[in-house]
Amino acid sequence: MKSEFIANTIHNIHGLLIIFIFLGNFFLPVKFLPYFAVLIIIIMLDWNDFDGMCILTKLEHYARTGQWVAKAAIEPNAPEFFRPFIYSLTGYQMTREGADRLNNFSFLLILLITILRIQYQKK
Repeated sequence: MKSEFIANTIHNIHGLLIIFIFLGNFFLPVKFLPYFAVLIIIIMLDWNDFDGMCILTKLEHYARTGQWVAKAAIEPNAPEFFRPFIYSLTGYQMTREGADRLNNFSFLLILLITILRIQYQKK
């Protein structure tokens, strides 16, 4: 199945999800933060499963090429989202490893801030 429209829609949803994760902690009411934390954990678990790749990246690749990705994210030419996303925002070309580290660090930092906000509210 090749569909540029579906692939672009998945790509845009992926981008909006990233923006929501980065900014959601600052505008969500505290009562929703436990669900927000669970969402972050689910996303990170998805990255660290057998293929090391986000399911949205795989779905977008499938919609663009008609081929389901069977290779791991660390292999050359495996589909990726975060590195091109950072490049489109900043113009800075990162290595794949650097992008993965930044991605994991960012999400862990956001998770930590979320947990601290939840704990602070309980006091």
